[in-house]
Amino acid sequence: MVMASLNSIVANGINNDSAAIQTDGGGIIHAVGLVAQVLQSIPTPVTANGALGSLNLYQILQGTIKAFLLYFNGYKNTAGTDQTLALPVAFTSRCIFVSGNIPSMSIWNGASQITGLVGDVNALSASGGTVGGYSGVHPYDFGEIQSGFDHVGGGNSQSSTATGCIFGIGI
Repeated sequence: MVMASLNSIVANGINNDSAAIQTDGGGIIHAVGLVAQVLQSIPTPVTANGALGSLNLYQILQGTIKAFLLYFNGYKNTAGTDQTLALPVAFTSRCIFVSGNIPSMSIWNGASQITGLVGDVNALSASGGTVGGYSGVHPYDFGEIQSGFDHVGGGNSQSSTATGCIFGIGI
């Protein structure tokens, strides 16, 4: 019975439109759909090449809950305009993020850069943090993108290369 359930998940993906926990009557609870969606464990990257290196976008969750990893691989864009990559499935509301050794980058909805809606934690204290409203994500950062978006930009006018990641998850 377990193999049949796993084979069904592999063949058909995971769907929890009914939001129900089911059991087969034999003690096996099928609650996987409540905690997971179709996980793209080997997603096809959306890629751009800079003056040096590459920018690779992987969207690993594409349902109601969405997640992406943007990998800067020795990336440098010397042009004055961003190279933007389209997410396979747009975020419709908000996204929390954490970034590593990346260049300052931009977030886009359609052809417009999102401005003032990146809640970037810029100070921490025992009573909480302070958040600034920015127009992009910075290196070694965490916060919340407070808007839907469908593109990410790798930054522009860069003087050095970057190898690092940003991870985001949201709706």
